[in-house]
Amino acid sequence: MHAFWRSALTNPHKEPFVALRNLSSVRRIAALSAIITILYLSSTCAQTGSSPELSALTAGGIESSAFHSDEKPAMSIDLFLEVHVSTSEQSKDSHGRSRSVVVKDGLVTYSVRYSGMDPRPARKESFSLSKENLAKLVAYIIQKGLNRDLREIRSNATLGTSINVSTKIELGGAVTEAKVSGAYSDWTRIPRHKTPSNLENLDYYHDINGLLMFMRSALGFAAIEP
Repeated sequence: MHAFWRSALTNPHKEPFVALRNLSSVRRIAALSAIITILYLSSTCAQTGSSPELSALTAGGIESSAFHSDEKPAMSIDLFLEVHVSTSEQSKDSHGRSRSVVVKDGLVTYSVRYSGMDPRPARKESFSLSKENLAKLVAYIIQKGLNRDLREIRSNATLGTSINVSTKIELGGAVTEAKVSGAYSDWTRIPRHKTPSNLENLDYYHDINGLLMFMRSALGFAAIEP
């Protein structure tokens, strides 16, 4: 992969991504997905000398010269994603749930486990990830800034709910890891309707939940639980 695109994938503040700031979130993801797909087709064209999808793009007005060069292929979409999200409640009917998603070599593996008073059996399912959906997933990760190093470990709630989220993302030649763990709500605080988390990076937990819901709704992996 060209050094420019490796840098761009890991720094969405660089061109061409900076030009997308004024777009809505949905349109920005769609634009990023298109950019990534075009770059992937560039790689395919350079390797095989032809591409029906690329022909369609050039017929639509994209300069074919951008895809013909003596240089190495511009890009291949290589993504490794590992996500673990767990929630637990400490109460008279304590229970918990752990969800995991692994994306590797064009395959999505989803697993979920339950504990405590939740009697549901564990499940594990796998799905194929098309190149189109892979481009959408990479675009979402970049647009949301999920590929970053982060670590915050706090104490769990003695009475209330706690969360634990960890990610490992390999994208554009860069590896990032994040872990956020602590109390989501502490029921020992008064009043109970104001039970702030002890986490400064709680937004990352919500962002990763958003990623799972994106995979469920936009990519069609309905087995992933909300």
